[in-house]
Amino acid sequence: MRIFLWGMMGSGKTHLLKLMEQSQMRFRFLDLDQIIEKSTNKTISELFSQRGEEFFRLIEHKTLKKLIASQDNFVLATGGGTPCFFDNAQLMKDNGLTIYLKADPQILARRLWNERQNRPLISNFQNIYDLQKYLSDLLSEREKFYLQAHISWDTQRNPNQLISKIKKFANCS
Repeated sequence: MRIFLWGMMGSGKTHLLKLMEQSQMRFRFLDLDQIIEKSTNKTISELFSQRGEEFFRLIEHKTLKKLIASQDNFVLATGGGTPCFFDNAQLMKDNGLTIYLKADPQILARRLWNERQNRPLISNFQNIYDLQKYLSDLLSEREKFYLQAHISWDTQRNPNQLISKIKKFANCS
């Protein structure tokens, strides 16, 4: 079984991945951005600044397809934009369980403010209010993709409830 975690940057995909790993689930736990960084020997920020978002999205798409073709039984934290480009959303839906981690732009801005230098799409913001506005606009564009996920989960809820739900689903498949 493959499980794909979707949502905006700062929604908690990596955090949930770590919690799932600690819960003794029998999956490989993967982060798409880390896989890309390892395969290219560049950070995501470097890829964006040196080659642009279009180049990054192509690498992201190819890496996702290769991962799906070569592996099973994993949980993958995707990048925030992964489901929104090419046919990535449908590819993941057709090949596993997709989970949208839904978070309010205000919460996202607070979570991301101190790490914005490591996030190419938000690294230039000088105040949290402009960041929140940007995240709200970006979410408005992306949510039509995110809402296609099999499960939508409000990140204000207890993540252990979601992990229990995933465990039940995984045992039934």
